[in-house]
Amino acid sequence: MNGELIFEITLFHIAVLIIVSRCFGEVFARLKLPAVAGEIITGILLGPAVLGLIFVNPDIKLFIALGIYFLLFFAGFEEIDLADLAKAMRLKTLVAAIMSLLVPFSIFLPFLLMYLGGEVAANILAAIVLALTSMGVVLRCVADFKITGTASGVNLVNMAMLNELFGLLAASLALEALLYPSTDEYYFLLSRSLKVIAFFFLAGLAGYYVVPSLIRKAEELLKIREASFAVLIASILVFSYGASVAGLHGVFGALTLGFALSTAKGDPIISKTVQQLEGFAHGIFIPIFFAGAGLYVTKDFLALSPLAILLLSAVIIGGKLLGGYIGSRILLPRKISGMVALGLLAKGGVELAILPFAMVFGALTNELYSFIVVLMILMMIVSAISIRALAAGERQA
Repeated sequence: MNGELIFEITLFHIAVLIIVSRCFGEVFARLKLPAVAGEIITGILLGPAVLGLIFVNPDIKLFIALGIYFLLFFAGFEEIDLADLAKAMRLKTLVAAIMSLLVPFSIFLPFLLMYLGGEVAANILAAIVLALTSMGVVLRCVADFKITGTASGVNLVNMAMLNELFGLLAASLALEALLYPSTDEYYFLLSRSLKVIAFFFLAGLAGYYVVPSLIRKAEELLKIREASFAVLIASILVFSYGASVAGLHGVFGALTLGFALSTAKGDPIISKTVQQLEGFAHGIFIPIFFAGAGLYVTKDFLALSPLAILLLSAVIIGGKLLGGYIGSRILLPRKISGMVALGLLAKGGVELAILPFAMVFGALTNELYSFIVVLMILMMIVSAISIRALAAGERQA
């Protein structure tokens, strides 16, 4: 089979992934469940785990990688709002969010070290990813079930937002330690920390001042079509490259740009340009990224013993529930803290962008990765059902 035919087959596979993932996402959305779950299931069904029709190759990897960058950009632009973040920065909310992250992390890390061994930094990364709550899934469910203005809805969103923010910062340091190991711990911590701080500071300034100006100038002065759109895409890729130069993974560059650019949401040119990218990214690349997460799932996890599956499920779900319950009890009455803790089980956002690195660096085997992705789908569904029940309780009250 010649290279040109292989490429054309890949294009057909990408088309199939786009169409089928959109269809499954629509079915899940109509059931008031996260569309992301349907998109991941698409990859599982079409990939090696079930039908074996589509496999990851370099061309599909490129689409998946672009999907990761666009996903993180929109996570920063849409999910982490500066005004909401400022409101959430109350001491009790900060403590609640930290507990929702720290408690499960403290359970997951020793468990992974005992279960798998291996490099500490890789296990730290895996434990952080497992402890994260997907703010995107929480936001979507809270909005769909109309509890954005209630005490439970506000606190659930604030905890999820801060949990994800702190978790991503911790994950960036763990990834840096893996990508650039050093024999001198003190020198490593100092030099890498300074590089990370410098990157976030400079990237934040550039994203706040330079990129919006470039987008406006491109729209106002250039005659070529969609010049501002091209500037935005180029900026995401440049920021991603800058993050890798600073020792971080590129996804943190895209996240930083989205976060900085979110301050210009009210600008009509910025808003129009981001909306153009939104259709492009959410229509093609982000669904392929989530379907790609499913493509990496194999039947290998079936080799895990029933005892191992029960133990892993109990540790991961139990750790998340405990952290969520302790955190929510700081803010909310006992009668709804359990439901909020279930809502904080939400997975399926940026964690799926970072989780493969834990596998690359040996913290997770392919069997464990496959099992965790399947478990994340279950946790997404449980979270959505719990937030729906929370909304029903609010309406009755």
